[in-house]
Amino acid sequence: MNLSGSEIISTYVYKVGLKSFQYSYSTAINLFQTVINLVILVTVNFISRRLTKNWIILRGELMKITHKSRRPKSLQEKIFDVLVYGMAILLILLIIYPLWFVIIASFSNPQDVATGAVWFWPKSWSLEGYKTLFAQPLIWRSYFNTRIAS
Repeated sequence: MNLSGSEIISTYVYKVGLKSFQYSYSTAINLFQTVINLVILVTVNFISRRLTKNWIILRGELMKITHKSRRPKSLQEKIFDVLVYGMAILLILLIIYPLWFVIIASFSNPQDVATGAVWFWPKSWSLEGYKTLFAQPLIWRSYFNTRIAS
């Protein structure tokens, strides 16, 4: 079988992280992949800006904020603002917590993650996932295959 030559990150994470219950290792892989993707994106943006004078991510122009004089807000407008800000804060928390959980799960003891003992802060810190990540030769081939496939 040609598994080592055709494995990509997504199937590798599924096979190792989810089927083998190595959650801290699989979250470490995904977090590391996110860092690699960010580095690639910033690099391509920099190259594009140098070659074409255009940015891929940002346009290079700063937005100008103008302040207009406004009338005082009524009670209904203040209540509406409080409701909108409250819903925005709730939405932000609903988005940020899963991202935070990925980070703390990658630094947690795999047994704590598997048993559900990790909620907001790791019970015991562990770099086991990252040690396994950097010691695994198949992971680098999987990253390469993922970049080629995409």
